Amino acid sequence: MAKQQGMALLLVLMITTVISVVITVQQYTIRSTLNLAQQAKDFVAARGKLESTKEELIYKLSTTLLWMYGPTSQLSLQSGFPEATNFYGKPFEYDGVTVTLTDLSGLTGVIPFNEAPWRALLTYGGATNIDSIIAALKDWYDEDDFLHLNGAEKREYAKPGLPRNYLPQTKEELALVKGMTPEVWAKISPYLAYISGDQLNSNFVPEATLDVMMGEYRAGLARDARNNEQDVNNAIERETSEESTFYPSRRLKVDMNARVNNVAYHISFVLIRDNGAERMTQIAERQIEYSKVVSN
Repeated sequence: MAKQQGMALLLVLMITTVISVVITVQQYTIRSTLNLAQQAKDFVAARGKLESTKEELIYKLSTTLLWMYGPTSQLSLQSGFPEATNFYGKPFEYDGVTVTLTDLSGLTGVIPFNEAPWRALLTYGGATNIDSIIAALKDWYDEDDFLHLNGAEKREYAKPGLPRNYLPQTKEELALVKGMTPEVWAKISPYLAYISGDQLNSNFVPEATLDVMMGEYRAGLARDARNNEQDVNNAIERETSEESTFYPSRRLKVDMNARVNNVAYHISFVLIRDNGAERMTQIAERQIEYSKVVSN
């Protein structure tokens, strides 16, 4: 009798355990489903928030004098932008969205190729074989198979079709240049523009690359000028042979990031001002990214 009671008790315990496991799994499934539903809802909210702000930002850039003359605190406020608005890549908040605007004339250009800023940018990226990378870049651009000293032509690449031996079609293809490591490319690529000017516009060189592009002394003068809303070119005592301009170019890189709870929606693109076209502004190099924010 006692044995039967023990067996019955054991059976009850087993059934209870199974039920508990089933309930736990169901609860976990329900929570996971609810979390996914909430994430999807937050993604939609973040995208809607950013897209609405993006359209407003483009409209104001196209219809005010801000892009024509460059941001100052007074002109920014008059144009409906925050006082902290700038065109040298320093993030600011605009209608609850984090915005970064960078005039491409302050970035190192893929086209045209200019060796001096490329050398400075590779220094910033921590490259230890700068001469070799510069030579390989020249071999990538030129239309012949003659090898520059320390350069790289077809026999130096395992993949067929490399190097291009012509103008790059995208800036990303230069990550394949011989000697360019993923670490160096990851650090320098945000400061490359597919099309820029022959000379960097000092007013719009990003904060991160000021020292390598201008030298520490000039970079300090540039920061002071920006803080006092002065022309950087005048402040750094640019020589007359060093051509530049105070005014923004026709190409503006835009990065926008909206966050709702633990998800984020990011978009980047190049805004092109073209007064002769049907639309005043065109969008190029558009990239979109959803991400889940990991809390510390």
